[in-house]
Amino acid sequence: MLALFVAVIENERPLRRLELYVQGAIYKLNPDIFGKALNRLENVHIEDTKLLIGQLTSLAKNILKDESRLKNMMLYDLYFEEMGLDIEADLVYKVRKKIGDHFL
Repeated sequence: MLALFVAVIENERPLRRLELYVQGAIYKLNPDIFGKALNRLENVHIEDTKLLIGQLTSLAKNILKDESRLKNMMLYDLYFEEMGLDIEADLVYKVRKKIGDHFL
């Protein structure tokens, strides 16, 4: 899975859309790689998987950067390694304002 995410970061438009329905295959990815790679895509759908709060935070912060290509994102039925969902409310607000209510 790491090779796929690195290829998305390093290559120009290797993918435009990614749909993941996996349990545990991505939660060990470095949050920076996770956030940068998904923001190089236009459409992301992640369902039924485990994430780290750092990955979600990195994804959100990269969405707010001007170079993000992300237009549509659906995150559904996620599981978190850490207890509690501690992501900044202001960060969620800004992401929702930019791409709509498809974030959380």
